[in-house]
Amino acid sequence: MQKTWMVLVDSTTFISKKHPTPEEAKLEAERLMLLPGNLGRGATILEAVQYGKMRREPIVWEPVE
Repeated sequence: MQKTWMVLVDSTTFISKKHPTPEEAKLEAERLMLLPGNLGRGATILEAVQYGKMRREPIVWEPVE
C-alpha cells in the first residue's frame, strides 16, 4: 500500500479522493477552499498512517510507506 493524503474542508464530513503526494493534496485543498460554498472555510490535509482490511479475523494492520 502506498502512502496517500486527503483533504477535509471545515464543517464537512466528505472526502472523495486520495492524493499520491502532499503537494497534490495542497492544490486540491486550495481549489476546494475557493469554491463558492466553501468561502471562508479552512481545510485540513490528512496523511494516511495505517490501512486495515478484514481478511479473516483478526483485522490485519499494515504500515503505510
